[in-house]
Amino acid sequence: MGNTNIYYAFISYQRKDEEIAKKLQHTLEYYKMPDELVLKNPNLREGVRPIFVDMTELGDEPFLSQAIEKALKSSLFLVVVCSHSSAHSKWVNKEVQYFIQHNRIKRIIPFIVEGLPNAKNADDECCVPALKKLIKERELLGINTCELGYDAAAVKVVSRMFRLKFSSLWNRYEQEKEKEHNALMEQYNRLMIAQSRYVAEKAMAIANEDSYLARLLAIDVLPQILDNPNRPYTVEAEQAIRKANMYTRLFLNNIANKYLPLHSALMGNALFLLLGIKPLKYGMPIPVQYSKRLNVTSGVLSLPYSVQMANKLQ
Repeated sequence: MGNTNIYYAFISYQRKDEEIAKKLQHTLEYYKMPDELVLKNPNLREGVRPIFVDMTELGDEPFLSQAIEKALKSSLFLVVVCSHSSAHSKWVNKEVQYFIQHNRIKRIIPFIVEGLPNAKNADDECCVPALKKLIKERELLGINTCELGYDAAAVKVVSRMFRLKFSSLWNRYEQEKEKEHNALMEQYNRLMIAQSRYVAEKAMAIANEDSYLARLLAIDVLPQILDNPNRPYTVEAEQAIRKANMYTRLFLNNIANKYLPLHSALMGNALFLLLGIKPLKYGMPIPVQYSKRLNVTSGVLSLPYSVQMANKLQ
């Protein structure tokens, strides 16, 4: 950045677009330059900061305030948030005119968030008069968030400021986002595993006294769909459901031995239903009121492979 420039950019916007202006300011100021580019150009280490965003109300004054004019003079670039609202803003127009009058047209970056430049329908217009002519004569190219998406459009602003190839910056940006996502997922999985183990421990502790509740707790911390698991699998949860099933089976066997003929399968199923338990293919009883959540149909339980295997191995 030159000695006369305090700001990398001045973001010009209309008050209704204040939220997007602040978001863009934050995105630019905290954008991480690729390491290989910083090695080639150490000046890039600072990133795109600081960015000037005016938060004062200019009112009906006929001229730009001294503070605004000083900020414009001290900014390398003018990023104009173009929208239906800003298209009618006299102050946005004056800020664009300032850059034009000081022969800095190439440093104006239209950032289109809605509407079209030089639209046939006035209601669709997004650019102030001073900017419309520059875009129409192709002296400037707008960066359209509606076409690129916000993230890609913001990266394109950076590429234009530093005259860097957009594709290389965007590819690196996506890689960094993927790394960030993977790190967050790893942290999330660690938390879910800790939670599953804690719940499984509680389920194991109460299995002999309340196998029904223990079974519900264990099922709740097992992944419900293997193809797209909502949480990581833990062997502790599987062990808890096995223990709960064992106590349930012992309890039901005692009831059956005492009140029902051992050879009567129909009577056995009737007892399951009377106790609020739905009989399943492999003998793993699931409460009737819980069977809908677990996608139980025709007495067959659709559960993760680990639970089905635990049921078979009993």
